Amino acid sequence: MANEEPAAEDQANRTQSLTTRNVARRIRALRNRRGWSAQKVSDLCGELGTPIERSVLSGLESGKRTKLAVDELMVFAAVFEVEPAYLLTAPGSRALPIAMELVALLERLAGSDGTDPEAVRQVQNQYRLLGVELDEVEDNL
Repeated sequence: MANEEPAAEDQANRTQSLTTRNVARRIRALRNRRGWSAQKVSDLCGELGTPIERSVLSGLESGKRTKLAVDELMVFAAVFEVEPAYLLTAPGSRALPIAMELVALLERLAGSDGTDPEAVRQVQNQYRLLGVELDEVEDNL
């Protein structure tokens, strides 16, 4: 029994580390796509009420920092205007679902003669997310 606890703890640490790496990869890709420095992201986090030092962001991106607090995840999502779940997933893993959603939105938009402003906004957002996904796949090849 005592040997099972360390194995479970090791698995939890590996999972946590993998999740943190996913977040770090997503942040780096989003940051690079926008041409933002780590300092700019740090400043924006502070403006949103959750100060995150540039060194914390650098530690995440370099892999030296393997843990991420929920409030950090939430502020990063707010800074980049993405869902927190998006940051948690591996780069490239959402390309197909995003593309399928984009197709459905385009069909909806075509049916409304292009006059549905909410559909236009959603198409633009999904198109942006798909671009990020595909860029991240390319970056990780």
